[in-house]
Amino acid sequence: MSGDRQNIVIKGASEHNLKNIDLVIPRQKITVVTGVSGSGKSSLVFDTILAEAQRRFFHTLSYYTRQFLDMSTRPKFHVLKGLSPAIALAQMETQASPRATVGTFSDIAELLGVLFARFGKQHCPRHGHPTEALTENEILRLVEEKFAGQLLAVCAPIVEQKKGHFRARLNALAEKGYLKIFADGRVLPLTPVPDLEREEKHTLKLIVDYVRVQDSQRSRLLRSLKLAFAESDGFVECFASLKDGQIDEKSQALFSARGGCPDCGFSWPALDSRYFAVNSLGRCPECNALGTLSENEDDTQEESVLETLSKAICSACSGTGFAARLAAITLNGSTIQTLNLLPLRELWRFLNTLQTHPLAQNLAFKRVLDEVTQIAERNHKTGLGYLHLARRVRSLSGGEIGRLKLAGILSETLRGVLYILDEPSQGLHPLEINELLMNLTRLKELGNTIIVVDHDEFIIRNADWVVDLGPGGGAQGGEVVAAFAPEDAHRYKLQSLTAANLQNKLAFPQTAAMPAPERVFIKITHAHIHNLRIPNVSFLRAAFNVVCGVSGAGKTSLVLHTVYPQLLANIESQRQQKVRRSELASIHLIDRKSLAKSTVSMPITYLDAFTGVRQIFAQCPEAQIRGLSLRSLSLHAEGGRCEHCGGKGEILLVMKFLPDARVRCEYCRGKRYKQEVLDVLYRGYSIADILDLTIAEACEVFKFHKQILKKLQPAFDLGLGYLKLGQPTLSLSGGENQRLKLAPFMSGTNVANTVFLLDEPTRGLHVQDVAALLKVLRDLVVRGATIICIEHSTDVIRHADWIVELGPGAADEGGQVIFEGDLAGLRGAEASRMRAWI
Repeated sequence: MSGDRQNIVIKGASEHNLKNIDLVIPRQKITVVTGVSGSGKSSLVFDTILAEAQRRFFHTLSYYTRQFLDMSTRPKFHVLKGLSPAIALAQMETQASPRATVGTFSDIAELLGVLFARFGKQHCPRHGHPTEALTENEILRLVEEKFAGQLLAVCAPIVEQKKGHFRARLNALAEKGYLKIFADGRVLPLTPVPDLEREEKHTLKLIVDYVRVQDSQRSRLLRSLKLAFAESDGFVECFASLKDGQIDEKSQALFSARGGCPDCGFSWPALDSRYFAVNSLGRCPECNALGTLSENEDDTQEESVLETLSKAICSACSGTGFAARLAAITLNGSTIQTLNLLPLRELWRFLNTLQTHPLAQNLAFKRVLDEVTQIAERNHKTGLGYLHLARRVRSLSGGEIGRLKLAGILSETLRGVLYILDEPSQGLHPLEINELLMNLTRLKELGNTIIVVDHDEFIIRNADWVVDLGPGGGAQGGEVVAAFAPEDAHRYKLQSLTAANLQNKLAFPQTAAMPAPERVFIKITHAHIHNLRIPNVSFLRAAFNVVCGVSGAGKTSLVLHTVYPQLLANIESQRQQKVRRSELASIHLIDRKSLAKSTVSMPITYLDAFTGVRQIFAQCPEAQIRGLSLRSLSLHAEGGRCEHCGGKGEILLVMKFLPDARVRCEYCRGKRYKQEVLDVLYRGYSIADILDLTIAEACEVFKFHKQILKKLQPAFDLGLGYLKLGQPTLSLSGGENQRLKLAPFMSGTNVANTVFLLDEPTRGLHVQDVAALLKVLRDLVVRGATIICIEHSTDVIRHADWIVELGPGAADEGGQVIFEGDLAGLRGAEASRMRAWI
């Protein structure tokens, strides 16, 4: 077998910070790519290997198809062979839509919608009667009862919320002699044909006739109803007509020759899956599909924990987001709302019962049923059986989101595929990582190639091949430090920290146990939100506390949804009562949400160092000659910034069928400023050059400017020296966001009596980065801070002063404190599920 059939061969890769590297990755094996933050892992795996695999696949498609795809430029390399079609699983660091649910995320909601629309038993929402077919004379009677004496607009529904200009259809209707159309809430003439926006959704109803509902016009009304049925395949909509010919939409009455309520004549339109989608026609009008009631429903606004908890569940949809009327359609006796509130394990059982239902003899029903059953089973067996479809993605923990994404690919039976996974172990308990590894091994045994970007020691030890990049981050990275089989780690321990850690576990700084009489605790009571059943729990003051447990055990509910609001309320109460200063002074939630507060938010602005840099440039002689001020160097104000891109350096291209794309601004060439500002130099750097520096490089450039260095140095100490000063904060990972949020508290800030809550801060960190982070957290504790941290990392747990373990299982099997104490106590706790890994 030739080398490129056995291996992926890379020569001369130089994308981003990669330094012309050569590398061989074995095919049909599990390879872990690791290294410190910024060492080039994503540049190699995603920006080179994945990008080239996708580019080559795209070029097999027709030219017409390729014009709709994101055809990025060829990555920088000399040779790359041995690639297979690639499937990637990247992190989801961006905030999910408030309407995103487990159902929409897993595709189960879409498939259930197909089953309900095609095979659901329809009833009248008002009277509960089956909406069986009505005769034309029965419909005529109902129309006469409802609209007696009124001028009636008889309409045939043509289009319901679909994109297109529908010119051919409308021309055909005009040629038949019809005069008017009710289009998107307006009555329009059919001659000339209305000019509709092709890319917008439209609702069109043909106005067949205006007729007065009275005995003398009965034959005309019946004739008009028949015409409407013919034009719309058996449906008719009737509206009261206003004096000016417009239509009173509130008076709508829908009838079908194929079905209707015997009491009121209600009939359902021709249903499709959109009617059972919370993001389409099935949306609850009371809460706008959000599931909760709130005055502010801006999807783009990030909500605080307190704002989220304060919202009331919508009573109309029970939090599912579905319109209440859909409860009148059932599938084997269950409504769409009921099924969306069932835990996945129970939904899986319900779907299995349908296998013996008479409907299962229908091939279309059986095909959809089999697919949705497989997805439900896949998620259940991945350990997510306790979640229900209506659960909002925003409320899930990192581990739950990770497993939800993994379930989509780890149970497939494809062969010869290149699977690329980004930090699949993040947010997972060691027990769950073992299950993940078994799934990866099964994929490998099917003949697939697995490349994993990860730092978890267990995954690295059980991989077939390890690639360690570094030795540092940013400009100091981009090299292959070592490539080896895990069993050969001892041969590379001198050049590779990863190999050294596999050979001899790196020692983390340990602290002496605090004497019991000196321990002061923060007590939390009545933790009963979500699945929690905790009467009280304690955390050690001025110490490093860790909350651990399996995914779904209630860690997020305890720390973010209970501890945070309780302590925040207590601190506010203390301030109002002016109690002594020995009490808690403040609390800070250091979560994974983006730092971006504006479109030009950058690390240098968050660290509050940009003003000092701008002052230096404003004082340069060239700036004073040109009359440039501090404002001229701002990206938030007009003056010196490039107005074409608004100081962003790039232009956002809104794509209709693809994610929005960003391209470099052609006016400033990505420099963000006008040329007159760029001509001002400090030590040979323009202000755009400064923004292109990494934090490590900037510390050297401004080493004699103490105020700037004081603000940049903490980020460097946190292992973020590879970040560029001017990169958008939206591009940062959740782990980078957390560490950057910690930086301002490290430089002289009084943190005594301050509580910091952290949500898995070591996710995505190499063992070397973990050591640096733990040093910073320990320094904060020494200065009097209290750290309460959600974590799965055994290195972090071993470093903790106080440990709270939740469990023993997930959801209704969790939510209890199964251990509370120090490390020595955890190692002896029989109920602990973590002790075996410590």
